[in-house]
Amino acid sequence: MSPSAAHECLLSVLNQAVHSFIHNLNYDRTTFNLSIYFNRAIRPRMCTDFPNAAVPDFQLVIENHSKLTRGPPFISKWVGEVCFNTSPADTRTQLCQIIDSQPDIDLAFVVTIEESPDWASPKQKDANAIKLRSMPYLNYDDFIPNNISRCSLGPVVVENITWISVSHVTFDVYLRRPDNTLDVNREDDHWARGVLYPMPDMSAVDNLLGRATDRLKNSFATVMENSGGLPTDVLAVRQSAARLHISWDSTFTSFRTAVLTAAYDRYSDWYASGLTNHKRKSSSSSSSKNSTSG
Repeated sequence: MSPSAAHECLLSVLNQAVHSFIHNLNYDRTTFNLSIYFNRAIRPRMCTDFPNAAVPDFQLVIENHSKLTRGPPFISKWVGEVCFNTSPADTRTQLCQIIDSQPDIDLAFVVTIEESPDWASPKQKDANAIKLRSMPYLNYDDFIPNNISRCSLGPVVVENITWISVSHVTFDVYLRRPDNTLDVNREDDHWARGVLYPMPDMSAVDNLLGRATDRLKNSFATVMENSGGLPTDVLAVRQSAARLHISWDSTFTSFRTAVLTAAYDRYSDWYASGLTNHKRKSSSSSSSKNSTSG
């Protein structure tokens, strides 16, 4: 099952912000670069770390194509997960496994999107579902109710069926400590929590991301310096005033649209599954009749 619009939206916002930050760094991108990857597998340094490759939602990677230093050409620096319709405990367990096997990772984040009530597809014999399925397929504008506030993430209720109802959206960001530990289960001055919804306050996250980007610039400059990069590029990156800026108001607007789209996608998938089941039953009935008549 492909990720929903609500899951992907916040990754897209972060992607745009990081790309803007990278664009403002002045260096030759032929040999060295900072790149973003979605769902790129991370292989354990030792096969005993965890049995299979882990696939985080988000990675920020230093690329070193110089071949002048030993080690992998892709160095993961930031990793993150969006937790939506998945277990927060399982998400953090995977992040811990990745961090333990990748000592260069300097920042990890978890975005948690909570629904209340939890999503469950309408039951086939539910009276409301039967009524809705008897109606013609609704387009987006007819499906999304007009009474949802622009400051709200739902609920989207159609024919007494709740298709989505996001109650909380939180960001937890963790920075590697001076003792070289990075623990996504520990809350201290190297951790920040921000709330995007319902009562937005992302100031602590902004502050921690500012510290993280300063470290990232220094790490990137060190990789270039140790691998034959131009001294002017190394100095330019270290002294750059480039900052990571995220407009959280715009983020919420985009996310609200993504949540409504996710609700409509659930309806569309549910409606399509009913058509598929109907065709299967019709086909099975026709086959039985032909077999009997033969």
